[in-house]
Amino acid sequence: MSKAALRKELALMTPGQLTEVILEAYDSRREIRDYFEYFLNPQPLKLLEKAGENIAKELNRSSRGHSKARITRIRAEIKKVADYRPGAEYVIKVIADTLRMLAGAESWYRFPPTLYNGTARIISDLIAYAQNHECLGDAIKAVDELIASGHGRNAFRNFIRNSAEEALAAIAAKGR
Repeated sequence: MSKAALRKELALMTPGQLTEVILEAYDSRREIRDYFEYFLNPQPLKLLEKAGENIAKELNRSSRGHSKARITRIRAEIKKVADYRPGAEYVIKVIADTLRMLAGAESWYRFPPTLYNGTARIISDLIAYAQNHECLGDAIKAVDELIASGHGRNAFRNFIRNSAEEALAAIAAKGR
């Protein structure tokens, strides 16, 4: 069902029917319950903390010194935070924290090429998100702070710097 069709159906319902539909949805899906709990009592820091825990748990998946982290799960966790719309500063913070955790994990584990590619894509997404929300300076500052912090291996920090520069160059090329 499309969003427009759903809107038409909901417009035809009485307030009592609407309440029933919302309560049934609340009971049926964990994601809906989480969304309503956040919607009714927004606590963005708690949301970031939970996302950070889930990302850290994913990054700790390993076998014999090789990372088994799934970049799709990490990106899904970032997307989940962005979907709650806590504010651009919180989304940038969760992405910056993710990059910091990736740098730390990369110093302990051998990353497969998919994690390097996924990290570059996360950086590209960060720059694009910040550009769209008019806070590109905050994103650049977060990346610069990560690079200056000395967190993780030097080669990975250089990889992050190069990925950020490529993302910025792509944005500049689009703007022309």
